[in-house]
Amino acid sequence: MVTAATTIAITASTMSTDDAAGWRGVVSRLLIFAVALFIGLSLVVFAVPRIAAYGFLVPVESRIAPALAQGAMLSPSALDTSIEAYLNAASWLPRNAYIEQTLARLYLRRAEAQGTAVARQTALENALERIDFSLGAAPNRHFSWALRAAILMSMDRPEAEIEAALRMSYLLGPYEASSMLLRSATVLKNWNDSSREMQNVAARDLKGLWEYQALWPQLGRLYLRQPLSTRVLIRRIVLKSKSDVHYFDRLLVLLLR
Repeated sequence: MVTAATTIAITASTMSTDDAAGWRGVVSRLLIFAVALFIGLSLVVFAVPRIAAYGFLVPVESRIAPALAQGAMLSPSALDTSIEAYLNAASWLPRNAYIEQTLARLYLRRAEAQGTAVARQTALENALERIDFSLGAAPNRHFSWALRAAILMSMDRPEAEIEAALRMSYLLGPYEASSMLLRSATVLKNWNDSSREMQNVAARDLKGLWEYQALWPQLGRLYLRQPLSTRVLIRRIVLKSKSDVHYFDRLLVLLLR
């Protein structure tokens, strides 16, 4: 016989079980909400520095990136403004490989434009520091190694250091146009003192640039920036037929217009 007491006990037990299940559901939902909130806040925290950094770059990036890629002249005021913007970005995103690489390129440009030896040396030291930051963050960047070689050459550092950076660039990006241009330009500056290995690397880069018609303008601009003796050397390496000479000279006419 089921007594009233038994019924009450069963009801109480059922209610207790339901309450426990309900509390477990509430706790589970709260935990899920807390985890979702934590993840959301973490994403915001990680995103803020990147947003702030690129906020500084927006006004200058569209102008500076093409100028650096094409070797176009930058006025002293444009250099100063750009360096300040990238330094501000680097303060939000320290050791960012791209930002540090761009700063190195800008400081190298500043060094080339300086009138005093002290100012030039300071700019070159800044350039070397920044490219080392870039390589510390991303040691597989072939262009950064080529840029390091160019900076070291401008600083008159030992040939072994320069060639080590050039060798790394070639190993990591033997057929990358940007690195091919910079490697060949660096070796051409000091051709007679470069090892046969580096001369061969530069010759392969120059020939590679000539093999792809889309890269002819970059090769032509590199050629036009060289003294007469280096131009003769480039022609001897690259132009192997009358047809090559014809098309190359036509290219130069177009670039000089």
